Amino acid sequence: IISWVHVRDCAEAIIAALEGEGNIGERYIVAAERMTNRAFNGLVSELSGVPTPRMKMPDALVMPNALLLTGLASITGKSPKWGMATDQMRTLREGIDADGGKAERELGLSYTPIRAALAEAIEWYRQHGRA
Repeated sequence: IISWVHVRDCAEAIIAALEGEGNIGERYIVAAERMTNRAFNGLVSELSGVPTPRMKMPDALVMPNALLLTGLASITGKSPKWGMATDQMRTLREGIDADGGKAERELGLSYTPIRAALAEAIEWYRQHGRA
């Protein structure tokens, strides 16, 4: 499970925390929706019309490949192929499950649904020739 949030909601939370009374020293987690990586990718596929990749690497090979590709990236100075950095694969495996309820209550946030956030992002990439 990974927690997702629209970047605009993050910016609004920062502004609300800075402008609010009594927020000095307070900490807020800004997180809107929790979903599995598979569900997230399925939503991207649904909204974009682009099918998810068919190739699936066996779990036992993910971390060894990530270590190899991250090592090669440190030598070449380029990002690891297929985004398989060790930290990224560890995050996907372990997840980031966060509750943004406190920020919502105390800062008056109204989170953007992830479906809407992804639709905006996909449209932006299409308009800028990157999709």
